[in-house]
Amino acid sequence: MPNAFHGLLRELESIPTADVPLISWHHKVCFLAVVMEEKPVFALGFDEPVPPRFIQFLDQQAPLLRLILKETPRTPRHFLNRADVSEAVAKAIADRWERAENVSQKILWVLKSRKEEERVDKAVRGELPVHELLDYPECCSKAYWDDRARAVETYERMLYEQFAPADENAVIEMIESNFQVEADLPGAERVIKTISSFPFLSFISCESCLASDESPAALRNTRLRKMMAVIDPISARKITLMARTMANFAEGKR
Repeated sequence: MPNAFHGLLRELESIPTADVPLISWHHKVCFLAVVMEEKPVFALGFDEPVPPRFIQFLDQQAPLLRLILKETPRTPRHFLNRADVSEAVAKAIADRWERAENVSQKILWVLKSRKEEERVDKAVRGELPVHELLDYPECCSKAYWDDRARAVETYERMLYEQFAPADENAVIEMIESNFQVEADLPGAERVIKTISSFPFLSFISCESCLASDESPAALRNTRLRKMMAVIDPISARKITLMARTMANFAEGKR
């Protein structure tokens, strides 16, 4: 069985899915985790469009691996409810983010059962938290959405501080015109810590999970690391070394 998955991995390895190689590997790990039933659902398109070569690969492999491919609109923007800004400003910022060239308007889901397909539909309607569908810990999901909300608040604050707009309408015009501000991204330090501590995870860990080897995020990282070690130990080591290099480089830039 591992030999068959090893061949699948070799084909996957030649298909980049993101500009950052480690993220591309995370996509491959998540895909294989669905195939091996270590993860219920894998999704692409939250951050950038799905590469055509990967879509072609999925179209070819889905019938052989008994996978279901499903394309949907984006899921609801829950972080808007957490941000301490007006509804108009929050919507303008979110719309501007989603109009960016590297942001996809569609999500491509990969799953193995009709039951999971029903759960995807619920998530798209906002009736099921996305972290439950993707098997992310609730604590890490909450930290991520809090970061997004803080980013909204920071962007608005920096517009006022750096450009002194006259009123909210002027702020919204700046947002729509894609005014750039200088500010640190909320949660950036946790990104580095997650890459260093949990190199196989495709989500950002919360501080609580980072502090324990038995946390939900830590256990998921261990499960995925073991899965990859079974399929191909060399690839498992490659992911670990790539993550260590990225973390060291990021630390050196701080």
